[in-house]
Parts: sequence; C-alpha cells; structure tokens
Amino acid sequence: MSRLSLSLLCILIVALIPPAQADDTGHDDLKALAMQENGRSFCAPQLATLSDLQAAIDRYNRAHLELMGLLSPAQTIDALAQAYPCPAQLKSGFQAITPEQLNHLIHHGEQAFSITPIFHQLLLMRWPATFAPKARYERSEHGDYLRISLPQSESLEHWTQMLTITGSENQARMPALSLEKLINFGIQQAASQCAGSFSFSALPLEKIAQEQVYAAVQSCGHTPDAPQSSESSLILALKGSDDIYTIRWDERGAAYDTPHAIDTQLWLQRLAQLMPVRLCALTQEKPPYPSCLQTSP
Repeated sequence: MSRLSLSLLCILIVALIPPAQADDTGHDDLKALAMQENGRSFCAPQLATLSDLQAAIDRYNRAHLELMGLLSPAQTIDALAQAYPCPAQLKSGFQAITPEQLNHLIHHGEQAFSITPIFHQLLLMRWPATFAPKARYERSEHGDYLRISLPQSESLEHWTQMLTITGSENQARMPALSLEKLINFGIQQAASQCAGSFSFSALPLEKIAQEQVYAAVQSCGHTPDAPQSSESSLILALKGSDDIYTIRWDERGAAYDTPHAIDTQLWLQRLAQLMPVRLCALTQEKPPYPSCLQTSP
C-alpha cells in the first residue's frame, strides 16, 4: 500500500507524542517517521507513545541480531508494521446504499448520494462519477475513520485520482483548533517535502450553507510517495458537533520542478461535483437514512 497518509492526519498523529517527549532530540527521527508513516505503512493506536514504538523496534532488533541494531529506514518501518499491522480486510456497513445501487445511479446520470455514519454524525456528499462506489480501503478504529476510493481500474499502488474521507472523533471539542489551522498545519508539512515546487490556494465557499467549513487546494511538483509524479489535492474540512471530517480529492500528473499556479476553476468544478456536502444527526434510522436524504437540496 503506497499511500494512505493525508496532510490532515499529521494533526492526529501528533497525539502519538506526549509533551514530555516532544523535545527529546534522540527521538526526532522516530517522531518524524511516526508522523509520516502511521496510518500508511503501519497502524499504531492513537495513544501509543514514542517509547511504545521504540520498544517494538527493540523487539525487532532482538529477533534480527545479524543487523547489529543498524536498521535502515525500510527495516524500521517493517519493525513497526509487524508490531502494528494495518487491517487487511475492508469493513462493511458504512455506505448508505450498496455499491451496486450507487454505481447504477452514477452510470444513469442520476444524482447519487453517499451517506456515511462517522462517530457522532452522518456525512452526506454527492458521489462523483470518477470514482468506483466501493471503497478500496476502509478502517475505523481508535477514534480515526479512513476511507479511500479510486477509479474502477486503478490500484492503491498505481493511481491517478484518489478520493479520501476521514473522521477524527472528538477533535471538534478542542476550541482552539479551527479548520483553517488544521488544514494549514498539514499544508506546511506537505510544503516542507516538495523541494520548492509547492503551491497553495484557499477556495471561496460562498455556496456552502454550513458555517464550519474550510477548503483549499495544494500542489506539489514531486510527491514524496511517487517522485516522478506531481500531486494536486482539494481538501475540504467540516467541523461537526463533536468530530472533524475531511474529504480530499487527489490527482497525479507529470512532475515539475517549480511552483505551478493553482487552477482554481478546475478545483471549484471538482468541489461542485461533491456538493452538497452536509452533516446530519445520527439517529436510529437504517440506510439510506431518509431524514438526511429528505433535507438534501
């Protein structure tokens, strides 16, 4: 699995690092690795500490004495992946309608909605025809929800477009954490890895009725996961009653070495393909959650 990290996940992974350890220079490399690879190459729980990760690496060293404790980055990731494997099987039950029903609506040109119960609320969005209805990867554990969808013929190892939905349980209860700060933190992390080819633009959201929403587009000429490709990303964040949700649309293309201007009109069109996006109350209803559908524009 080549890419499951999101810029916004960087915020969540900070929870791995207790304040008392954040300034420990001896753990700087491990801290950076955790922020980049957790949820992608390995799946440590949110409450895991750097000491927990180091203990997993120590166990790996004891099992591989021939390495004399000199692990390469790939071997370090392997040690953590063995200790904290990511779920191999997709979880079902998150979709408002079956993939077959959603696919039928999309291919007949009808407006198809996806409604996903994520922690305390339902996330409603229009499903863009670019992506297959069935999730290619999905997990919900330790207060983090992640769902990745791709075009029908593409794989997690080789893709041109990716749609990712995330949920962060109880993050909205942090009054100092605004959506703009959340997205900008992830953008700063992405910019530091783009070697001078990074660009960014916030998007106007006058047409979205919901107040707690923020959207931006970022572009990187050489994506760290695929250096021969560029990657542009629409990031839409929503702040609910208790949780924070994101929808991210990534697109890969030819690599470039200098910052490129964001094609705002293109990404506003992509954003329009997702509209309406809204949060609804989580009730005792079963899919397709009629109360949420009935209030859609």
